[in-house]
Amino acid sequence: MRILIGIVLAALAIAVTGCSTYRQDYTYDPAMRVSGDAPPRMFSTVVGVLRGDDEYPPGVEVRVRLEAGDEGGQVLRDDLQLVTSDLVQLELVRVEPAGGMLVPVNGAGTWRLIFAFPADHDLGSLDLSGLEFSWGFRVGDSTQRASDTFRKLRDPYWGAPYPYYWNSVYGYHGPWGYGHW
Repeated sequence: MRILIGIVLAALAIAVTGCSTYRQDYTYDPAMRVSGDAPPRMFSTVVGVLRGDDEYPPGVEVRVRLEAGDEGGQVLRDDLQLVTSDLVQLELVRVEPAGGMLVPVNGAGTWRLIFAFPADHDLGSLDLSGLEFSWGFRVGDSTQRASDTFRKLRDPYWGAPYPYYWNSVYGYHGPWGYGHW
């Protein structure tokens, strides 16, 4: 009976994790970057690594927010680039909401950016331990361009500093559950 319950719980865990749009083993730090203390300023964050499905290709989702301040603004789509640690540039394939990336006077706008892995690369052939996101925006007559660096956090489930000990039945065991190296 214990074995049956274990199998059911394992299958449930796989089903729940497998249904997620994002890979759970990719989280990036810092959670958000901000280009300044007051508008005009740009916020950026790496939401996650996409598994890929019928709607979105495998890749990385980034979100940006532009606060324009006293003048209207525009995110410069041609300046939006995402590069992996092994210097592979991902392709910007989708911006949501669609249309121009315009911000009204004293307004703000937020967009979801989908960057796809190149056709000749997959998750296993890319170094996603760090991502460099380059961006640009124009407010009035002023244009700002910069880049933000995001580092992948180590998954605490599999990594040290948590103590693991050997169990002849289940392999390594630690405070977060059973696993392997």
